[in-house]
Amino acid sequence: VLIELGPDHHRLFMGQHHIITDGWSMRLLWQEVGAAYGDLRAGREPELEPLEATFGDYVERQRDLDGSAGFEAGMKHWSRALREPLPRIEHPGDDRPPERVPSRRYAFDVDPELMARVGTVANELRCTPFMLALSLWGAFLAGKARQDEILIGVPVADRGWAPTVPLLGPFLNTIVVRLSVSADDTLERVATRARGTVLESFSHAQVPYERVIETVSGDRHRQGTPLFQVLFQYHHDEALLRSELELDGIDVERIDGDSTGPPIDFYMALNHSDDRTIGFLAHDPRLIGLDEAEALVGEYLDFVATALDDVAAALPTVTPFTAPEPPEPRQLSHAQEAMWVAEQAHPASPRYSIARAKRIVGRFDADRFTEAVAAVVARHEVLRSRVPSARGIPELIIDPPGRQVVWRHDLRHHADEARAHELGVLADELVATPFDLAEGPLIRIHLVHVTDDEWVLISMFH
Repeated sequence: VLIELGPDHHRLFMGQHHIITDGWSMRLLWQEVGAAYGDLRAGREPELEPLEATFGDYVERQRDLDGSAGFEAGMKHWSRALREPLPRIEHPGDDRPPERVPSRRYAFDVDPELMARVGTVANELRCTPFMLALSLWGAFLAGKARQDEILIGVPVADRGWAPTVPLLGPFLNTIVVRLSVSADDTLERVATRARGTVLESFSHAQVPYERVIETVSGDRHRQGTPLFQVLFQYHHDEALLRSELELDGIDVERIDGDSTGPPIDFYMALNHSDDRTIGFLAHDPRLIGLDEAEALVGEYLDFVATALDDVAAALPTVTPFTAPEPPEPRQLSHAQEAMWVAEQAHPASPRYSIARAKRIVGRFDADRFTEAVAAVVARHEVLRSRVPSARGIPELIIDPPGRQVVWRHDLRHHADEARAHELGVLADELVATPFDLAEGPLIRIHLVHVTDDEWVLISMFH
């Protein structure tokens, strides 16, 4: 979408589905658009380098590798590397519902001197900066979780076949690195073990992550990404820190927009150039808020600096993950007290619920609507309140932001004649469900997808 704000001022917005692209492809796309734009402005046809293969050729080659000796060796490797029991980070007081939600991103800059030390120490330990940075992230989280193993997902580009380097497409895969960190470990030992683990993992990166999930047996946790809860990404690329689009005679400035990320507990990304490193920590907003994310990043960077000071010394001690402090009870208003007394006479009754339904027709963005509701709930503490009682006396508890209050239902798979009936049954069931004053939440919003361009919004408040 190209928006003209004035004769010499435009804004360009582009969206693509991940099913056709990846980060590498985005940069290639803008490089080719910029080159073609320059040629056309000069009055000549675009002169782009011919491609040696197509994305279809890559897919055919990938399918041919399925079942090969190398593929089977890779499957055996992942079965060994991800043998049970698999470590999981247990967050104290974690009562998140199973639904996955987008993560929130906290962006930060890293001291250039600190990143220069990462490069120097990596060279001394005979590993790459990526291996050392991954070791530091894994050791930090293992210390926070008080465990001696951790699984980290690492996004990789499946571009080992030379003709794929200039191709656009989703050349995506994820490998899982299993790091071990003992209580008295040193950074030198952790990085040395990580080097071998990373090299072996990358040598089997041709096995699709989905096939690894299918092969690795065992009980999967009810929540989160299968196999791992944390991601790590490290790029040393100048292009990542500037606008990918360069146009002849035009100043192009990148605008940072969406601050959401994939559903994940924690995702640390470091984009490093020769003179600047930009990082972001994506986090599940139900685990920590932005203030806690800032504190976590600060603790992580302090951990990195201290660990790099002496790689033969025991790893720095970090504060463990702890359960959030329970909120302090408050007094109810007079109206709330009267409503609570009335509720005791008719427990588990929907008679004090306020229900409304709205029909929405058009291009409705359910994700952004859910985020908008979350922002309003975070702003107004009364929407985060619940009313337990202690010895028969009601108390007002204000929960922190992040609790789920929006649910979705999809009726599009029903035949036309059955859809209205199913909608009526669902609406009756939702409205008849009483609120639990002690447990909350006391606001429930249900989005029902009826047809491709029609939704029904059912909202209920106590």
